[in-house]
Order: sequence, then structure tokens, then C-alpha cells
Amino acid sequence: MADAPPSLTALSALLAEQSSVLAASVGSPLAPPSYLDLVRRAQDVDVLAEQVLKLCVQQSRDAGHTWPEIGDLL
Repeated sequence: MADAPPSLTALSALLAEQSSVLAASVGSPLAPPSYLDLVRRAQDVDVLAEQVLKLCVQQSRDAGHTWPEIGDLL
């Protein structure tokens, strides 16, 4: 049996966590950041944000919103 896809709540929590890690890495006053590490972390955040966006769009469609409504927001 296939695993269920992550919920919007779970994905959003993971996105928030990864965004916080990225922000902490950028803002550390004790040492300059490793820029390649920042690129990797930013990519991780981007991938999660895309997943959250896709799930929000899917749930908006499931709730009866139209593609024009969603497109106007995007």
C-alpha cells in the first residue's frame, strides 16, 4: 500500500522549520555563512514551497474554486 501524501499542515510545518534554519544560517553573527550551504537550504525551501502551493491549489479546486480565481491570485 502506498503512503498517503503529506498533509498541508505537515508540509507547512516542515516549510516553516526549513525557512527558520535558512534564516538562522544567514543571520548568524558568529561566523559568515557557507554560501553553498545556503544555496542547498534555499533549494530545500523552494521545493517545499512548491509542494505547499500545489497542495493549496488542489484543495482550492476541491473546495469549488475556479481556475480563473486561482490564476488571478498567482
